[in-house]
Amino acid sequence: MRKLIYVILIMSPLLCGKDWIQFKNGGQECNVAVLASDDYQTLLEITIAGFYKNDTTILGKRYDIIEIPGTGWRLTPGVPLLPAIYKLVAIPSSKDIKLTILEKKTLCFLIIS
Repeated sequence: MRKLIYVILIMSPLLCGKDWIQFKNGGQECNVAVLASDDYQTLLEITIAGFYKNDTTILGKRYDIIEIPGTGWRLTPGVPLLPAIYKLVAIPSSKDIKLTILEKKTLCFLIIS
């Protein structure tokens, strides 16, 4: 019960006013598309259109919470509350698993309070 209360307290700021930070035109949902799949590879494209940013104060300290629509949360105790993209991919048991990121784009934000 105590953990549930902490989760509600942490998540409750997400229910009030948020600022939308746009990366690209289109919807707001995180999109995971299968571009190709065969016996040798599965190629996924993950597109993030932007995120919601919300300022919150916990125990007198200011934090920024980000939320990406269509994603979940990393709820590991002791680490930052970050969005996580979860996708179930079926891989035959006779195949090896190798993850390769073919392309990435990085945006840096300077937040001045």
